[in-house]
Amino acid sequence: MCWGVFGGMSMKQPTKQIPHFAQHLLDSIKAAANARDVPYQSLIKVWLQEKLHG
Repeated sequence: MCWGVFGGMSMKQPTKQIPHFAQHLLDSIKAAANARDVPYQSLIKVWLQEKLHG
């Protein structure tokens, strides 16, 4: 998606949204990320990408 001037109007990128997870779920995600030696946010992105496109 291209963000820029469209029809004379400037379009800003949407702000990033941080989902809120139950603490036990977040702890599990962080543990899985730690086992893979990746940041947990990156692991969430990879899992979502795989689920949507895989």
